[in-house]
Amino acid sequence: MIVPSDQPQPQLSFTHTLIWGLRWQTISNVGVAVLGAVYLLYLGNILGLEQFGLFATATAVSTFAYGITDCRLSEGALRFLILWQDVTHKRAAFVKFALIIDITTKFFVCVLLLIISPLLANYFVGSPDFQFVFGLAAFVGFIGKVMNLLGVGLLRMTNQVDVHAKSLLLAWGLKLTATIILLQWIGPDIIRVLSIALIFDGFANFLVIRAAYRILKTEGIAIISARISDLGQDRSDVHRFLRGSLGISIADSFVRELDTMIVASFLSLQAVGLYRMAKNIVSMGWRIVDPIHVIIMPIFTQMIVKKDTGGIRHLTWLVTIIVFGFSVLVLLLSYLFLPILIPIVLNREYTQCIVLTLLMMIGLVVGAPFIWTHPFWMATGKPHVQLIANLIGAGIATVAFLLLTPRFGLQGASIAFALTLASPFVFSSIWWLKEQYIN
Repeated sequence: MIVPSDQPQPQLSFTHTLIWGLRWQTISNVGVAVLGAVYLLYLGNILGLEQFGLFATATAVSTFAYGITDCRLSEGALRFLILWQDVTHKRAAFVKFALIIDITTKFFVCVLLLIISPLLANYFVGSPDFQFVFGLAAFVGFIGKVMNLLGVGLLRMTNQVDVHAKSLLLAWGLKLTATIILLQWIGPDIIRVLSIALIFDGFANFLVIRAAYRILKTEGIAIISARISDLGQDRSDVHRFLRGSLGISIADSFVRELDTMIVASFLSLQAVGLYRMAKNIVSMGWRIVDPIHVIIMPIFTQMIVKKDTGGIRHLTWLVTIIVFGFSVLVLLLSYLFLPILIPIVLNREYTQCIVLTLLMMIGLVVGAPFIWTHPFWMATGKPHVQLIANLIGAGIATVAFLLLTPRFGLQGASIAFALTLASPFVFSSIWWLKEQYIN
């Protein structure tokens, strides 16, 4: 059973925090990437291109809808609960405020998606008969996401990244196992796939919420009796941070899911299946890089509090060099082994994924080395900088998808996705260089 310690966590050095956090976040991300890869590869194989395309479209719509209402409460919790570590009433007020926002927005999104599910099915598939698929995908998203990010923020704040990692790995392992057993026993069906996801995504979320509740008790944060008015003059700072974070999420949603919806609007479900499979392969590489993004923000926050400018510069350049080398290695391995693996693991109808994946990975090589820019701006309380960079990237991506997809098909969409991956981080890093060395 996954239970966080009830004892207060000791203060750790930057190095120890980075190594410990990276250890568990890397285990989690690599483990989930492997399990998720096997899961999606299995679905792609057993459902076939068209049904996998329908699955990808329905889940993309759901993820996009929840994404554009996401205030990134995990990062908000990290920033404000660390800053107010000696002011318990403000911490309680923030957690209560965050919970109200989170539950309200996700409930609204879920109800809206359920209402318009016939319209979504008719637009993307050409028949309202598939409305239940879109509605169930919406409900799966709600159960798996509500209160989750705030819980993750509390775990990260108390250096309990291992609890989140173990929860994810356990839930993904059970989800993959149950999916394979049920579909092999009864037969492939999208409703069955989503129903299994509902159970185990909800289970993973429950583990995080339970761990977060125990942290609140340990930290003495009583949210029931808390008053939002206790935020005082800092309330405007909280609002500004959350508004900027929301804008970042809206822009990020263009990267993560709107692309699939655009491809589904112009091309067939089979094409959506190919595009989504290639994107999933690229996402495996991104998941291995992502632990740095998760772990580095609290380190940046503490360095900024101590005004350790030299340490910040050293850390950013070190991360840039390491991630660039890793990204090039991922691209090289993909070029060598994808032509061998895809026909074996999937089947020959997915062969076109090879070229699409390599085109997309160019964006990984260019953008991933600057992944640290996002946590840096969040830690400095300037989410608007990352927001501007993301909005520029989202604009470039949207135009690229709308122009290249209808003209060049899947290859055009893959080039657009590479631009989508790289451009926000490139623009953000340029802004960082300007502030560090020019101003």
